[in-house]
Amino acid sequence: MFFDTSHNSRNTVLSNVFTAFTITAAKMWAYIRSLSHSSSTPNNNNKRAVVPVTVIKNTIGSLIDVAFLLMTSKARRERWKGYECSVTKGEVTWLVMVAFRQVLKKKQTGYGEVIAWLEEETVLLSRGKKGGGKVDGKGLVRVVKDLRV
Repeated sequence: MFFDTSHNSRNTVLSNVFTAFTITAAKMWAYIRSLSHSSSTPNNNNKRAVVPVTVIKNTIGSLIDVAFLLMTSKARRERWKGYECSVTKGEVTWLVMVAFRQVLKKKQTGYGEVIAWLEEETVLLSRGKKGGGKVDGKGLVRVVKDLRV
């Protein structure tokens, strides 16, 4: 229902996508952070666990693919008669990447390379130079800003 554009306005659905992935990004950050605490021994002096940048990038990419497939799946439309999700993959990708960037930017230590990658990808999406087609970056920025009010 959160992603159903036949029940909600497009901006509401876009806001719901952004909010869901802001929470997901915070949970990922907390999980990575907890890895250092669970692996602490007297010899490692509580050093932070390092998760390779490629693992984080691949995880975010997989989340985008799975989320879009679930939101627009035939099975969902068959199960919920009248269900419609007119959000594009480019929009989902942009919103997910901005959500992760905002969360990781607040916890910047150790995520500089991931943050730079997220910023680069969102610019490419806004310019139509990335898969998923060109997105209305200004419109999506408004959706994100409206959530902060």
